Amino acid sequence: MERLRLRLVRTCLVVAAAILATPAYAQIVSDPDVYPDWLKRPSSSDLAIVWPMAAIEKGVGGKATIHCKLSAQGALFDCKVLAESPANLGFGAAAIALTPQMTFKPALKDGKPVVYDGVRIPVNFNGSPPRRSIKAQRQDPKALVATGVRWSAGPSYEDVAAVDPPRARAKGLGGQVALRCSFGQDGGVKACTTIAEHPKALGFSAAARSLTPLFKGPTHWPDGTSIQGARVDLKFAFTPEMLDPVSRPVAGKPQWLRLPTGEQLSASFPEAADKALISQARTVLACTVLIGGHVGDCRPVSEDPAGYGFGEAALALSRYFLLAAWSDEGLPTIGGEVRIPIRYDFGERDRLPAP
Repeated sequence: MERLRLRLVRTCLVVAAAILATPAYAQIVSDPDVYPDWLKRPSSSDLAIVWPMAAIEKGVGGKATIHCKLSAQGALFDCKVLAESPANLGFGAAAIALTPQMTFKPALKDGKPVVYDGVRIPVNFNGSPPRRSIKAQRQDPKALVATGVRWSAGPSYEDVAAVDPPRARAKGLGGQVALRCSFGQDGGVKACTTIAEHPKALGFSAAARSLTPLFKGPTHWPDGTSIQGARVDLKFAFTPEMLDPVSRPVAGKPQWLRLPTGEQLSASFPEAADKALISQARTVLACTVLIGGHVGDCRPVSEDPAGYGFGEAALALSRYFLLAAWSDEGLPTIGGEVRIPIRYDFGERDRLPAP
């Protein structure tokens, strides 16, 4: 008798979660004819707050160019540094730290808001750097700004819809808000102030501030020091589609806190596919994001090849996924629905004699 051993040459788990159909995410464009317009640009004082410490220490300014996507609500996300000068002083990261204070009108295609892929933003840190002590800045938590925060807890779709301002709701209007907050000892946020709001005087700022007790982030920096007192900018996007009881929730682009390991993926490979010597397969799960960032109510929506149990295998993997509760666009993930593509990709298979 012979037994089959699967020699793992390459194991790929591809997770590119897509938010299910809502008008806000119906189309992604990069057409220069629909390039979005600015609503608010960062001020010189905003630049001073994020000026890199390494550049302050050298007494120099600099510049950076970043590339972002713009959500259908007008918020920047998926930002990347294209160039920075001088190099390796942190001006690229500082430019990305400014994005919560950059607000745009949504890009429109055929009169409908669309996700715009291709916003290039040059940021110039001109003149002399802020005059503050490097030692004092490093010792003062309030001088530090946390960026790229992955929130372990935050408002759900229902929470955001519940505080949508009545005046805006009556007019069928959405809005954007950016708050600047401080981290508490437990990873929560406090002392939040409004740094951007559009449109004004409709209650979006107050609605955003009412949601802040629901956020929970990290308690320490990656180096193990306490994050308490550090500043963090929070984006909020309010959209009329959230209020439609028929449509699926408008949720943010997921940010993964945990994914299945290669070993877990390998262990889930269906026995029927193993016997058939199948080495590649793809399946897609549709799941609801639950409180705490886990996914539930999952169902396979496609599997290729079919009939070998890859849908069931993907369902078994669903318990290993964990998402951040809040997205870079300022939208909730909890209560929304995500699609999770999973690909098995194994290499050669060897026949070995049984022991």
